[in-house]
Amino acid sequence: MSEVFAVGTVGLFEFLIDVVLALATLVGTAALLWVWFRWVAAWAMRETGTDLAPRIRGLSSGPDTRRDPDMGPPSASPAARAEIAELEALWKLSRGRTDPP
Repeated sequence: MSEVFAVGTVGLFEFLIDVVLALATLVGTAALLWVWFRWVAAWAMRETGTDLAPRIRGLSSGPDTRRDPDMGPPSASPAARAEIAELEALWKLSRGRTDPP
């Protein structure tokens, strides 16, 4: 009689191990899916420019603050032209190029 009990016990333990492994597989799969969904959500927010970080005071980046760039003609004032010339010179220096002679 004790041999039957031992064989039945081994079968029960094997069954319980199978159940535990199945549950561990389900939990692991659910965890991996959760991590993947969180990564995709973070990627989508980064691509669209949405940010969940706290806002810096004075800087707002909501949908109401996004505008089309100003496509009006550039200013023709001497100060604006001097600034443009300075920026172009800096750009050329940073690129290591000069105008051809």
